[in-house]
Amino acid sequence: MNTFYSAACSLPCRINDVIFALHACAATLVVMLQILMYERGDQRLSKTCMAVTAGIIAICGGVMVAAQSDYFASVQDLDLMYVIGYVKVV
Repeated sequence: MNTFYSAACSLPCRINDVIFALHACAATLVVMLQILMYERGDQRLSKTCMAVTAGIIAICGGVMVAAQSDYFASVQDLDLMYVIGYVKVV
């Protein structure tokens, strides 16, 4: 079994997890390049979509800051991964 272990973390990570993440990054990069390349005309994002996106970014940023801060000892890096996973589901 191809499993990677980090010295700081006891959670195993298989090679298919790494390949899946790299594939997702590559697919997202292709979509982002297409967004930049193709003409949008007069299409714009709605204010609701911008507000929801800003809220999600603010929540993830807040959890990231809390996870790195010594003041919030109960918030860990794994909590950030959970929040990002919930955003993916939403």
